[in-house]
Amino acid sequence: MKSKLLFAAIGNIDDRFIIEDAETPAIFRGAKVVRFSTILKFVAPVAACLVIAIAIFGLPKLPTNSPSLLVTPTDSSPSPYATEASTEPSAPVVSENTIVIHGLTDGQHSPKVLLGENGEYGELNFLAMDTLPDIAVAPPYVDPATTYTKTWSLEQVNDYLGRDFRPGYVPNDLIEYADPYWTVIFNKDGTMIPFSSSFTLTYSENFNEEYDPLKRSLYIQVAKDSLPQQCSLYLTDTEAPSNIDGTDIVVGYCKMSYGPYTVTAPGETSITAGYYDLYIAEFVYDGIGYCVRSENLTQKEFIEVLLSIVK
Repeated sequence: MKSKLLFAAIGNIDDRFIIEDAETPAIFRGAKVVRFSTILKFVAPVAACLVIAIAIFGLPKLPTNSPSLLVTPTDSSPSPYATEASTEPSAPVVSENTIVIHGLTDGQHSPKVLLGENGEYGELNFLAMDTLPDIAVAPPYVDPATTYTKTWSLEQVNDYLGRDFRPGYVPNDLIEYADPYWTVIFNKDGTMIPFSSSFTLTYSENFNEEYDPLKRSLYIQVAKDSLPQQCSLYLTDTEAPSNIDGTDIVVGYCKMSYGPYTVTAPGETSITAGYYDLYIAEFVYDGIGYCVRSENLTQKEFIEVLLSIVK
């Protein structure tokens, strides 16, 4: 088809519809005018060819597998805490040994907890306590003439114990006490005074000095080769021993009351302001004695801390 025929087929636009230069402002008079019909004369054949090509070949198909605009993580490995939707209680993996706390979720408490679906990694039997036993030990007299003191950093304590004693897992909202140090007492012959041979590291959601019984805190107390002297449960008789993967452990739980306390009448039991959860565990693992205590942590969080120590 010739270009003149294509031009006629697309649109027969008469020049009388084009504004003549009689109405053109004086500033533009004398300028060369390109009529619309002239432009269309050259554009029309190209447009007509494009229309015919689309009619014959159709529009190009867009790829069906085009990437989404949503960005997904490149690491496809599942989170150790991710669980599929289910009506059953979640059983998250809580340690690098893939030990599962069977049937226990946040906010729950159970006197007996299996580690693994059938207890193949051990079991924890929590002793029920009315209150934490008071076994305060008075510090012995130290003769300054026969002793001397040193201040140890966390690195020096780890060197003394033979490894880093800190847990591998701590709840995200807890902060490790910054730049801890300990005063260690030695005899003149270089031996350590036993009372000063235990070390406590504190984790807390804050370190404000104001009293707050509902503050979440974790205390890790350690000693070399034996339990710290301040341990309170080790001598407690129990017919239900606990263990984590073969390591003997004693665990306990109590609802600790806190004040202010209200006395309704003389001789009657005072009314407490409330209670908070306290968990405690004592064990010796890999040459270090542990006393682990938590306040206001869930039972599952507490067990996760223990599993991160006994690997």
